[in-house]
Amino acid sequence: MADSRSFKEKYYRLREKYEALNKQRDDLKHSLEITKHKARKLKEENNHLLDLMMDMNPSLVDDVSSNSSSEDMILSDASSDEDDASIAVMSRYGIYHHYMVNI
Repeated sequence: MADSRSFKEKYYRLREKYEALNKQRDDLKHSLEITKHKARKLKEENNHLLDLMMDMNPSLVDDVSSNSSSEDMILSDASSDEDDASIAVMSRYGIYHHYMVNI
């Protein structure tokens, strides 16, 4: 009987750990979905602001069209130091730099 009780206790402890990890995974998945949604919204807002900038300053459109040979987006990630990352993006707006700080 002692062996079966020992196995039952181990089973229940493993079951508790499994349920706790399952809950943690679900929480992380939910957090990831929220973060992805926020990132999409920020990207949309950024594109909207770039459109407004181009509308407000038409000379930028001429400069961009003469400098860019492609309308494809090219992302290149270059780190200036450990905390800062510079991303150069080529789009219909030309090349612009976006600086991010890793938190």
